[in-house]
Amino acid sequence: VSIDGHTIEVLPFECEGCGGRQVYYSIGGGLLSTLHDDGVINYTSDGDVCEGCFECYAYCEGCNEYHHQDYGVIDSDGYFWCDRCSSDNLFYCSICSEYYDRNQHSSYYIEDEGESICEHCYGNSDVICCEGCGDYYAHDYQYNEERDAYYCDSCYPHYVARISDRL
Repeated sequence: VSIDGHTIEVLPFECEGCGGRQVYYSIGGGLLSTLHDDGVINYTSDGDVCEGCFECYAYCEGCNEYHHQDYGVIDSDGYFWCDRCSSDNLFYCSICSEYYDRNQHSSYYIEDEGESICEHCYGNSDVICCEGCGDYYAHDYQYNEERDAYYCDSCYPHYVARISDRL
């Protein structure tokens, strides 16, 4: 079909989400409108989806693509991250159960728990930083009065022995 010297194509489109068939008009390679009231073609990591299915997709802050919401997480700042980008860019706080962007928030890895916590939870917890090795501990540590410092169970004998040798 041609209007004012422009060729109009009818483009069939099958939604990758629901499998529904849509029909779009195109003039000069650009989409004009649809024969259905379903909106436009939306390009996602799963393929092209209709507007109805697109409501289940979110924009990933890491890769700048749209992914299905079931395959990602929302971080503490309200941004969506797909599974691939979240494993590369986020950490999970084991106390408040929130995901945090490593580039925006500090994390503390707790050696004796094998988990990370956010800076807010660190400030409101009994986690200590060992004066000997610099690692963080939640349970396996001791306090040394002579040095007014905390040490993990591995460092404590070494530092206590040094103090005892001087006495």
